[in-house]
Amino acid sequence: MALKAPHRKVIADDLNFRCNNAASEGMVVCYSSTAGQVEKSTSADSKKVAGLLMTNVEARGMPLDLPLLGDDTGTADLPRNYNKNVTYVSGYVRMLKIGEVETDQIVSGDTPAAGSVAYIGAAGKLSTSISGATLIHRAVVGHWLGAKDSNSFAKVWINITSASVVPFSYIQH
Repeated sequence: MALKAPHRKVIADDLNFRCNNAASEGMVVCYSSTAGQVEKSTSADSKKVAGLLMTNVEARGMPLDLPLLGDDTGTADLPRNYNKNVTYVSGYVRMLKIGEVETDQIVSGDTPAAGSVAYIGAAGKLSTSISGATLIHRAVVGHWLGAKDSNSFAKVWINITSASVVPFSYIQH
């Protein structure tokens, strides 16, 4: 589990991109160098923040029984669990641009506090601090609305449309 289902307030989202690698919902994804695709954030400075992933992306091929004509999103409603929100690598994903979610995709050891800034951490997880010298890991993607609960989930307000890079002068050493 990466996002708590009942706690999602979506103001703006995007469905126009495919994801080119496996990822869990609740991670921050960036635009890929491949047109029309997104990927987990990496250390490359050329990446631009796309959104917070709201779809799980599994690393397996597209199902063989998808119709040739019609919807090619790759979204799979598995018969045993109709609430499972899954797509496959190269399937379309939903990304949160502006809104509020409760996620456990937080860098290990980070302790969010209400009002503190949310950054992109390692491997697309959210962080409470600047995690590296690369531009992508200094991007501000929102702010925390509370501390972790007993299940290690924390509420966060995401505003990717205003994702900005923190100047070097603000980096704490």
